[in-house]
Amino acid sequence: MISENCPVHGPLVVTMKSKASSRSLKNTSHHEILSMTKPLSDSPQRITPLSQAVDLLNQTAKVLKQTNIHGSQATLTGIRTDQLENLEIVVALIEQKQRSLDHTSVDEHAQQDKQAALARMAPLQALARKAPLGRLDAETVLKTIWSDPDQTFAVHSLRQLLLRKNSLSIGDVDVVVEADASAGNPDFDGKRSYSVEMSANSIKSDVGQATCVLQSGEQLDSIFSVRDLGHRELHLQELGDKLLPIGYCMLLDLHFKAEIAVQIVLTAKGLSYKCSLIRFNKEAELLASIRRAIEQQTPGLFAADQAGD
Repeated sequence: MISENCPVHGPLVVTMKSKASSRSLKNTSHHEILSMTKPLSDSPQRITPLSQAVDLLNQTAKVLKQTNIHGSQATLTGIRTDQLENLEIVVALIEQKQRSLDHTSVDEHAQQDKQAALARMAPLQALARKAPLGRLDAETVLKTIWSDPDQTFAVHSLRQLLLRKNSLSIGDVDVVVEADASAGNPDFDGKRSYSVEMSANSIKSDVGQATCVLQSGEQLDSIFSVRDLGHRELHLQELGDKLLPIGYCMLLDLHFKAEIAVQIVLTAKGLSYKCSLIRFNKEAELLASIRRAIEQQTPGLFAADQAGD
């Protein structure tokens, strides 16, 4: 048995260990990687699909858990961190599948894709270099993202460049070098406020927040795309006493107009919008429309007020 001192869990003793079953590995559908630019070796490298690799690890852990003589409350089943750090996850272009798509060789196609990917990463890398200097606003970031034919690729790539949580190489080029960076999602403020029309989807009264959907607005093309209209969720923060009228709009299915400050956030799920409501546009008209809608649904509710007037 091996006594060790873990910086996270403290002193511990490794009492049992196991490796992934060699039989299971042989029965797994690997992809053999044969270099097209070097002589073929007798023992080509193989790649195991990630989902099957995870299954093999779970199966191995299950064996240890089933034969664990200590009980589960005082033990930890896992992988040594130094071994985990040496694992390399790869993406491989498979020759047989590639040839079914076109007639270029797999090496030629891989090189073309590499150059195309690096060209698409270049403007994103330029943005990432400006971010620590505080020289980026939401409009500039979105202009670059929208210029890429695959906006999802652009959002996730820029996020990786900014977070630097994981290393990333394209071919033999290191695009992202892992570093001790902030764990939070990158965010960028808009350089001006925007006048929009929204509908309310949900509210969180305990924290003063609401989720609304963008319906229309004035001069929005620098911060929203046409596809956002009727679909883009806007997360309004710190609403205070403005939450009550929004709650009525949600219950009565009314739209409301407001001036907002916009912040975009690059999340693992994609682009997100956090907003601060500066003011309602024509607040008196909004409150009057809320009152009329309530009167239509509950006639006579304001009769006493009107009689008093």
